[in-house]
Amino acid sequence: QVKLTRLPLDKSGKDALKPFGYDLFDNSQLSLMPTLNLPVPADYVMGPGDILEVQLFGSQNQTLTLTVGRNGRLNFPQLGPIDVGGKRYSAVKSEIESRVARQITGEQANVSMGETRTINIFVLGAAKYPGSYTVSGLATVTTALFAAGGVDSIGSLRNIQVKRQGETVRSFDLYDLLMRGDSANDIKLQSGDVVFIAAVGPTVALDGEVQRPAIYELKGDES
Repeated sequence: QVKLTRLPLDKSGKDALKPFGYDLFDNSQLSLMPTLNLPVPADYVMGPGDILEVQLFGSQNQTLTLTVGRNGRLNFPQLGPIDVGGKRYSAVKSEIESRVARQITGEQANVSMGETRTINIFVLGAAKYPGSYTVSGLATVTTALFAAGGVDSIGSLRNIQVKRQGETVRSFDLYDLLMRGDSANDIKLQSGDVVFIAAVGPTVALDGEVQRPAIYELKGDES
């Protein structure tokens, strides 16, 4: 008797290569709210729903929890309404602390950020799960991509556009982040922003004695 066992063949050459970078999103989760406890950067733009913690000390000690209203104002009991919507967190902090020292006798203030607001954004185009998402006010482009499950196999890692009120405000190339750690274009999102993933461009397979054999996407005049 002759037994014949058919063994699976390992793919070789171009068939064995995988597109570079797409496995970044293999462990992505749909409910991403990880940025609530991170330090708030000085350039964070205040908006409705943000909460400030104001500690007053001096002649009397108390802590105020103030929420930015829909009109972009804080209702400060001793100072009245303060316009903060659209201003940077560092500017709002300095303004409140200086006004307390100037207008309330014997009092000083220390302003810190409480909870940040949530915003609604859209992830469209070649995303794995395109749609509308609610994320933290500190969310960036990569946060939106992880929330949407990453980039689909037909999508581009090198042409991810942020559209705001119908205009493209930034283009993000994930290769900059993956290869050089450059996150300069991973900008913070605003409510109503659209993260649009374009279709993948020309690709080239690199195999053989190279450090990272894979299928790469070309951009512009790259050879």
